[in-house]
Amino acid sequence: MLDNLKAIEVYSADIGVLDDEKLYNALYEFVSPARIERVKRMYRDTDRKLSILSEALLIYALKHNGYDKAIEFETGKNGKPYLKDRKFNFNISHSGSRAVCAITDMKCDIGCDIEAVTEYDSRIAKRIFDEREQASLAAASEDEVDLLFTELWTKKESYIKCTGLGLTSVSSNIGEGYAFLSFNGLEGYKLTLCVNCKEEPKVDFIEVTNAMLIEICNR
Repeated sequence: MLDNLKAIEVYSADIGVLDDEKLYNALYEFVSPARIERVKRMYRDTDRKLSILSEALLIYALKHNGYDKAIEFETGKNGKPYLKDRKFNFNISHSGSRAVCAITDMKCDIGCDIEAVTEYDSRIAKRIFDEREQASLAAASEDEVDLLFTELWTKKESYIKCTGLGLTSVSSNIGEGYAFLSFNGLEGYKLTLCVNCKEEPKVDFIEVTNAMLIEICNR
């Protein structure tokens, strides 16, 4: 639980926790109206479940940290979502079968991106990455290049989500004061956080289970 110790908590869950149809239906009632509208426009069941799961992780994280108010969102600069009272900053992401939510009580913006490790594509690299990044990919071994490619991609995405800027705005320049924290702890995935904190924060990871999500439905 966060206690003003310059911490970030990352909550993660596999889509398998929503194989319980009763739990999925219960969480559907907990998420925001905006999330429901988004889910209704999705065609794939996997996408619907991951979207619900992502916001459910946020709800769990807030409740776990003693946030008992009604959860209200607002949109800030560049369309970035915030809690209306700004008590916590957060960001959510999902890929493959995984969803994550990063949350902090620090007074800084945060962006997170998780991606299943993706095969290196030189055409995408030339379009998205700067010369230095392309050179590092060219120098990487066959065993390393896919993971590095995915890491560089998650850095771009997490910065976009931290700032709300578009991809073309960050293809070559990252704003001063932003730092990246990348992790390999989830097998087959790369996770990167982007923050603009004055000091490098401590990061704690919480794997969320079916039982933990049932807990918020019963409160």
